[in-house]
Amino acid sequence: MMRTCLLITAVFAALFSLGACKKEFSPADGAAPAQQVVRGGDPSIVTVDKPDQFPLVTAEKLEAAAQLQATGSVLPDISREIPVISLAVIGHQET
Repeated sequence: MMRTCLLITAVFAALFSLGACKKEFSPADGAAPAQQVVRGGDPSIVTVDKPDQFPLVTAEKLEAAAQLQATGSVLPDISREIPVISLAVIGHQET
């Protein structure tokens, strides 16, 4: 019994001495590298190889319904379901 207590005390002392090492904290040690911003060109200037394929049109405002009114239903595809065994059922089995 005495030997076990001595061994446990020695283990805790070793762990405590390893954990008590002092290391200076520096926020820069774990900091992410500085970000580099890559500036793009002017988005209002666009050039394409064949401009005749992309005619310019004026954008117009379109009034649309905020909610779609339709008959129908949405159902899951049961052929793609994966069976999962519940842990609650396994734990409550009667023996």
